[in-house]
Amino acid sequence: MSDNVRGDEQKKGIGARVVRLEDRRFLTGQGRFADDVNVPEMMWAYVVRSPHAHARIIAIDVAAARRAPGVLAVLTGNDVMRDGLGGLACHAYPQLPPGAAHLRPVQPILAADKVRHVGDRVAVVIAESLAQAQSAGELVAVQYEPLEAVTLTDAPRDGAPKVWDGARSNIAFTLERGNRAAADEQFRKAAHVTSLAVAYPRACANTIEPRSAIAYHDGVSRRLTLCTSTQSPFLVRQALADLYPRLLDHACLHFSAQDILTFLGRRLHPRFDGEVLTDCKKDRWPGARIKHRVKNNWLKMYDKFGWVLRIETVINDPHEFRVRRLRTREGRQVMMWCPMNKGVINLYRYREVALAANRRYLDALAVVDDPAPAYRQVEELTEPVVVSGRSHAGFNPASPADVSLFRAVLNGEYLLRGFRNAEIREALYGSNEDASERRRQSHGVGRMLKRLHVRGLIVKVPRSHRWWVSARGHQVLGAVVRLYHYGIPAALGHAA
Repeated sequence: MSDNVRGDEQKKGIGARVVRLEDRRFLTGQGRFADDVNVPEMMWAYVVRSPHAHARIIAIDVAAARRAPGVLAVLTGNDVMRDGLGGLACHAYPQLPPGAAHLRPVQPILAADKVRHVGDRVAVVIAESLAQAQSAGELVAVQYEPLEAVTLTDAPRDGAPKVWDGARSNIAFTLERGNRAAADEQFRKAAHVTSLAVAYPRACANTIEPRSAIAYHDGVSRRLTLCTSTQSPFLVRQALADLYPRLLDHACLHFSAQDILTFLGRRLHPRFDGEVLTDCKKDRWPGARIKHRVKNNWLKMYDKFGWVLRIETVINDPHEFRVRRLRTREGRQVMMWCPMNKGVINLYRYREVALAANRRYLDALAVVDDPAPAYRQVEELTEPVVVSGRSHAGFNPASPADVSLFRAVLNGEYLLRGFRNAEIREALYGSNEDASERRRQSHGVGRMLKRLHVRGLIVKVPRSHRWWVSARGHQVLGAVVRLYHYGIPAALGHAA
């Protein structure tokens, strides 16, 4: 068998045997799955799921689960809404014609009011071990009101119970391509027409390992590692590739001489004798690079072979850096910071200086956001949201009225104490002596605030009539306001 394999491998091009690289470790029990990863003080999460296909949640009692041994937290849908975490939107959505009727609901991370399928997430228990999390999960008491459910066969029929309240039907969208009139004409002229109804069943991948993730942080290297089971790791590369040009622009425009010296552990002293230069080349093959030079040492960021984002610190003149050494001063042995010399004895210090410089550089670049998640969040802002049978309209990021609302709730004076309906009403409409008109305006503001709340953009201040803007709200609404007032005018100016 081994001789045959070697013979096949000698073939080139079409017909050559492609040897799977992963078979040996899987067949010998050396495959590595998320369940094989164990790190110190790792916590475990257990999800409490619905036994009903369709039911209204009446009450959730987690008191007993929170008192169980080893339990660190028990979270429900109300916790998700209070913290403004938002939901899970469907990103793999087809491009529909303008104005086409469609339904694109946001799936709740944890169901708060209703479950819509068997296994829908209701609560999550976090504990010190898997057994403790599972035992505590069995103590979560959920009271349901079962509702009429539908199957894939029944769902499209007229009058079928709706999965999402407020939707016109259970059909999310109808996709049509081509010219219907021309196709009908060809069928009309055909000598013979055969009709065939094709039902495509629901497709689901049955993986050996379920979707799972483990994240752990190394306090020494300050590195966050995420182990996750995914079938598309190449998407991570594409996301980084889209971000890289923005990293280059930020480094060119925002990193001053003082910043570059700080990355290398230096200060910009008035008597500094040397040059601090930044050189960016975007036209080099196979990837662009930027170099920050201080005398004969430098920091460099480049896209190696167009595949790897690489940060390097190059030390050609070690005397510019310091190292702790034992020296004799006034007859005493004291530890002092001395200029670093070339030599094997200082290799450890080379490593410390280079790693520290790389980390400072990456920390400074961390303020540059990946635009893809922002685009998705702004897109979700425009979609209607259905909660408890009511549909709440989306917002228009290009509407002056909606942007005025966003600016009003983002007012800095509300950061600590929150805001009330009356304060937003006055910011939008000004003061009004007519009591009936004030009530009408207050009702309108209340509906606007509700639309922000169901999207997790604002949260209620406990035991009060005030609201806070959530962390997600600051991110999304702030981005829309900046785009409206600065991004769009700047883009139009360049276009002109």
